[in-house]
Amino acid sequence: MRPFYKTQSVKTVVAVISLLSVVYFVAVYAPARLSTEFDDAYMYCRYASNFLEGNGFSWNAADGPAFGATSPVFLFLITVSKSLFTADNSFLLSFTSFSTGLLGLAVLVFAGYKFGKLLSKKHLPLLVIPLCLVSTSFRYHSFTGMETTLAFLANAILILSVVLYSSKPGETRFVLMLLASVLTFMVRPDNGIYSLLFPALYLLSIRKLPLKRAAVFLIVFAAAAGFLALLYSRLFGSPLPVPFYAKSGDYFSGYVGRANWNAAGYLLRFLRDVAPFAAIVILLGRKAKASALLSILLPVAVTFTYFATTLQIMGWFARYYFPSIPFVVFASFIAVEDKLKNRYPVS
Repeated sequence: MRPFYKTQSVKTVVAVISLLSVVYFVAVYAPARLSTEFDDAYMYCRYASNFLEGNGFSWNAADGPAFGATSPVFLFLITVSKSLFTADNSFLLSFTSFSTGLLGLAVLVFAGYKFGKLLSKKHLPLLVIPLCLVSTSFRYHSFTGMETTLAFLANAILILSVVLYSSKPGETRFVLMLLASVLTFMVRPDNGIYSLLFPALYLLSIRKLPLKRAAVFLIVFAAAAGFLALLYSRLFGSPLPVPFYAKSGDYFSGYVGRANWNAAGYLLRFLRDVAPFAAIVILLGRKAKASALLSILLPVAVTFTYFATTLQIMGWFARYYFPSIPFVVFASFIAVEDKLKNRYPVS
């Protein structure tokens, strides 16, 4: 009997399903939806327009710079796009979130191929595409014009950088991993827990990163975060975006609409979105890989604990949680690859 990972028919089916899902999403589903009605997205255009008119990143030109846009990187993308293209804001925003979402899927699939020899032989990473595209949350966030899918992409890039370093540790890949961590933090400050904890914890768990090198990583990242805080203070007048303050604690005490934003409901939606990948981890995960899996899921748990303290305004379709999907997918890669190696050893 031929080993599972050498069965050609399964490879073909996986490839065809993945290709058809992409074609449908891009050619049929997307064209009619590249026009966002998500009103918060238009704030990026307002900040960008004021900057291009010489008034800095301000909401009102007379008031000076403001850090009202959560993602500096997304703001930069919109500013550059508005300076280069004449497309209307609605299309510009939707196309940016749409393209970054697809790119995030591509990076995540590539990370799967680079991570697992048996995964790649079977083309199993391609299944991430249809499993994500079938999710209503992925389809929704792809057209909001918000930075949600960009955060998804940044987390996928961070995972890829860690996979590349673990496969062949070296100075260049260590620097690239640091840069990916800083980029992830720049995309959304609440990604900072992933940027800081995930690379060091995972690589320590698989013994690919000495403690001294892990300390260097943490110190350099902290220094980069401090530099960004100074840069943001100069550009925007604050080291952290306004939503960080406004959506935390009791800032909205007495707000009659706070009951509309149900963090528990959004978390349940996220769990539904990642159910196929979570099921794989639960069913196939072995004790031998427990430390690696915990090193991934612990930063997710810490991040979600922080989210529980915030008022998730405009949090529809698990917007706060959605960018964390790549980490659950990566955990499923680990479980499947380990299971295949245990059942079908490769010389």
